[in-house]
Amino acid sequence: MSYLNSKKYVFVLLVCCLLLPMTNYVYAQMSTSVNNLNTFKKGFYVGIEMGIGWLQVSSNGHSESRKERFIMGFHGGYSPFRALRLGIKLDGYLIESGDFSNPEKGISISNTSFQIQVFPFKTVSFFANGQYGWSEYINDHPYEHNVSGTSQKIGLGYEYNLNRHFALSLITNYGFGRFNDVNDLLATIHDQHYDSWDITLSLTYR
Repeated sequence: MSYLNSKKYVFVLLVCCLLLPMTNYVYAQMSTSVNNLNTFKKGFYVGIEMGIGWLQVSSNGHSESRKERFIMGFHGGYSPFRALRLGIKLDGYLIESGDFSNPEKGISISNTSFQIQVFPFKTVSFFANGQYGWSEYINDHPYEHNVSGTSQKIGLGYEYNLNRHFALSLITNYGFGRFNDVNDLLATIHDQHYDSWDITLSLTYR
């Protein structure tokens, strides 16, 4: 991802940061009870999430430069009562795009996590996000290794109701993970881990 493109994406996300609370405030003044009912209703939900993460990967005491990476994820679960959502989330960071004509290209981090979201306020749809699960570092380059480990994310979000079933959320997370060591004839990798500051937009159907 080029520097100019990343600046463009960041600008769009920052504009959303400003517009979502403003539009939700206006909408809430017109229909507060309906908006809150939609946000906090019980039941199953599914959704998709995309954005940018400023990712840094480290191993053997060396840290790579922090760079912006594309994030995409899917989530689903159940809301048992007003302030709580419990679910599963699949997401990941694209470090290097794959190539069908060249199977020796492609690097990514893939996560499978339990997710919990808590809405502490009755009249404002801010929420706290937490994730814990399994992570895999996938490297298709020759003589490289795929390694597994654990991952976590913590963050804050704001949800805006588009209609009775769809909602758009702006989420900021700090994510981090640690992978198992590699010890074989081809490579010795210790203390491989990553961390990332993320900004994402999530579309949820409830």
